[in-house]
Amino acid sequence: MDDLLSTIAEQAYTTEFKEYENPPHHFFSLSHRRRMKQLFNNGTAYSAKPEIRQKKKIPAVAVTLIVILSLLITAAGAAFFIHGFGFKKESDHTVVFTTDTADAPKTIGYVYSPTYLPDGFEAETIEAYDLTATHLYRKGNDVIDITQQTKPDFSGNYNTEGYEIERVYINGHEGFKIDFKDSRMYVWDNGDYIFDIYSTLPDEEILKIVAGIK
Repeated sequence: MDDLLSTIAEQAYTTEFKEYENPPHHFFSLSHRRRMKQLFNNGTAYSAKPEIRQKKKIPAVAVTLIVILSLLITAAGAAFFIHGFGFKKESDHTVVFTTDTADAPKTIGYVYSPTYLPDGFEAETIEAYDLTATHLYRKGNDVIDITQQTKPDFSGNYNTEGYEIERVYINGHEGFKIDFKDSRMYVWDNGDYIFDIYSTLPDEEILKIVAGIK
């Protein structure tokens, strides 16, 4: 059985991935690098968007491999779902992806902004690109970081080692929350875009901000 699995895996790898042995260098935007630094400093991890590739027909040998390996998946790799999102839980992080991109805009056609902010917060950066728009506000050591992303390009890796993903409802839409004790992140799908808000503020203040994002 082990020899069969090894042979199938080798054939599948050779067939599927040999064309990606020399991938192009990827340049991360200043916005992405700033966000990565901030989130890692606060004990969270946020992934870069994956390289977009055309869909290809999966060879039969790869399908066979997937079927066999699916029977061997451990509890650490079990998947669960919230409407609009799929989750793949690993030992120290969770991969999050969208499950509903039908009719979603492929670029940022309208930039949403918060209509409510607690007193004293000032804008540090406000940036808008084809696939993302970000608003960063700061007051002393407190931060409010809001990101709007196109659904087809969303993918994230979140630190869930010692933290739980909790289902929430935001403005009538399902989403999820991760409580990092000294900070919190809310992520939701408003039907057109994926939003997340990361903040050191308490839940009640974050939810007031979220309710006013229009």
